[in-house]
Amino acid sequence: MRNVGGVLAQRKLTRMLLSTLTVAGKSYQWLHSSMNRWASMTDEHWKTARSALQRINQAFMTHGLKPHTFFIGAAIENKMAGEIWHQLEEGTLTNAANLTNDNQLASISRWLCSL
Repeated sequence: MRNVGGVLAQRKLTRMLLSTLTVAGKSYQWLHSSMNRWASMTDEHWKTARSALQRINQAFMTHGLKPHTFFIGAAIENKMAGEIWHQLEEGTLTNAANLTNDNQLASISRWLCSL
């Protein structure tokens, strides 16, 4: 159990640091251990999430359904924000929130309860 607690604490600290850097407008990169290259990980997380959301939408469309999809990010860069906003406008995403913005979290929580 000690290792699980350490891993969770490390993730929480990492997310807090990424959020703080983003809110402060500081650019950052880190060395990706498996690819051994420097990367802006917020962009990598968004790319992964975007691909997963596309697969979800495509799977539902084969059955004539459209799910309510949403994205909650802790460190949203300007380019990502533009892509997210575009997907909201075109209806690809139903909702989105920044984890570091209490008003957005309250809004998405109310939205989830309304479904």
